[in-house]
Amino acid sequence: MELGLCIIILLATFYFYFGLPKSLELAKKAKIKLLGIEAQATILFIEEGDDATSQPFKIQIQVEPVMGRNFVTELTDVPRAYVSFVKVGAKVRIKYLVKNQKEVVFVNFIGQF
Repeated sequence: MELGLCIIILLATFYFYFGLPKSLELAKKAKIKLLGIEAQATILFIEEGDDATSQPFKIQIQVEPVMGRNFVTELTDVPRAYVSFVKVGAKVRIKYLVKNQKEVVFVNFIGQF
């Protein structure tokens, strides 16, 4: 009985430490994809990630919304399959929330394929 309870507590702790932050990040991205405004952006700077530590690419982009002023932010969720297409000056489509323009989600590349 006590061993089973210890295992359950250990699994719950493991989930809250490793699984919950990832779940919250995925939920935030899903919210941006669902409710966000689509815009075009230009890649300004690329900082390559480290495969050994699973660091993502950090891509600085200038977002050019249809309405409003341009703004600069970072894009970190480009899929690894698209990394070879990432070049300074390339155009991408992103989605962002009006309330928090720093949070953006990659949609696709424009005219790269």
